[in-house]
Amino acid sequence: MRSGVRSAGAYHLQPGPLFYPFAALFLFVALGGLRETLYARERCHTRTARRRMAYLSIGFVAPAMGVFPYLLLAGWPSDVSSGVLHIVLIAGNIAVGAMLVLVAYSVAFINTLAPDRVIKHRLVRYLLRGPVTAILALVAFGMGLTLEPVFGLGQYTLSLVALAIAVILSQLAVELFKPVIDLVLYRDGAPEVTQVQELSQRLLTTADVKQFLENVLAAVCELMRSNGGFLAILEEGQLRWDIWCDLEMSPDEVAKLPFAQVSMTDEQDLFLRWDGFWIIPLRGKRGTDLLGLIGLSEPEASPPLPPAQRERMEQFLRQASAALEDRQLQQAVFDTFIPLLPELQDIQRRGGMLRYGSDSAVGFTLAESPEMPQWVHDALAHYWGGPRLTENPLLKLRVVHRAAAEHDGNVVKGLRTVLADAIERLRPDGERKLTAPEWLLYNILEMKYLRGQKVRQVALRLAVSESDLYRKQRIAIENLANILVEMEKDAYTSP
Repeated sequence: MRSGVRSAGAYHLQPGPLFYPFAALFLFVALGGLRETLYARERCHTRTARRRMAYLSIGFVAPAMGVFPYLLLAGWPSDVSSGVLHIVLIAGNIAVGAMLVLVAYSVAFINTLAPDRVIKHRLVRYLLRGPVTAILALVAFGMGLTLEPVFGLGQYTLSLVALAIAVILSQLAVELFKPVIDLVLYRDGAPEVTQVQELSQRLLTTADVKQFLENVLAAVCELMRSNGGFLAILEEGQLRWDIWCDLEMSPDEVAKLPFAQVSMTDEQDLFLRWDGFWIIPLRGKRGTDLLGLIGLSEPEASPPLPPAQRERMEQFLRQASAALEDRQLQQAVFDTFIPLLPELQDIQRRGGMLRYGSDSAVGFTLAESPEMPQWVHDALAHYWGGPRLTENPLLKLRVVHRAAAEHDGNVVKGLRTVLADAIERLRPDGERKLTAPEWLLYNILEMKYLRGQKVRQVALRLAVSESDLYRKQRIAIENLANILVEMEKDAYTSP
């Protein structure tokens, strides 16, 4: 490059003798990269994946626009206003930024565990709360600097205020338009997503229920003009939970509460006297299921209560009972839903793999099967021949088929080779020691399965009991299964 020149208020460098060959090479490499992205798009199996690869192909232009040394080209025409130049530069930067966002959107879904809607939501929220807010803040700051002389204000007086206002208003706008943003992002799934979001906001945690019941207990104590009280909750046939109001009871005292007596009382009986307390049962909507007990210490008010006071008391009791019933129902839903989380996560992972046309999903699924340690154990048990080896599901692994190519396509020998290689990866560094703890797992697998020695003989040589040997053997096989999983992953990623 050569010295810089000024044209129409814009500075630029003059191109040197090697600039044009560089430009030709740059164009050749850029077109080659574009060709690869289009080829990858053709290999996608789903319409969604092809659309995103098309976005990636379009956004691929952004790096070229952003890094190519345009300042080495001819300067700005002198008969065109420099303001037009600034507008063109701003439009170009906006276009580059938009295409970079398009690239980020295209690659954000590849091999992710979260659903697409979650990724879209996170990306949009990041853009609105991060880059967009920063841009608006800079614009506001610049406008403030421009208007300060007009209003006769000191330097940075208006600009800093405008900066703060822009940041605050942008965050408020994100929250204000959140329903609209969710509707645009989720489309067909918007009603379900709205229900899930509402459910997450209305879930009752243990702390939420405890706080609510404390408030109800305090209101009941005030209504009955009692010096203190407690609320015991019935869980799995036992009364528990420390909810007190100006009173404390030990677990032994809670256990002595007249649970059986209250259970047998008529559902219309509101109070039961016990050891200086008035006991009030909390029943379910059907009126027969006992949910808990409220105890009031020597209340000034005594039954029968006036109609207005009794109505307020029953209202408080209904609120407490509804909270306990909702908590029980929610806990039952959690107990059913939580075991499904690993399966849902697995489905999301497989969906991400299959979307982009990868045939690795089959082998990857096999390697991550929960039965993998058992398959490894069976293969080791018949390492030198037997149905557990010749009919083992591990024969379908890609790493086994690669090893079989070295044995004239014999997959059984390939599996035997892979198992031996995996065991060697368990071998610690340094000189072998039979009784060293770090060598124990390797020694068990190598001596018992590769050499075929008896359990008693191996235990004697390793100076461990047979029961301890079996425990360590299980750990060694689990570690060996993890090594096979890594080997299978490497077989799919390596050419």
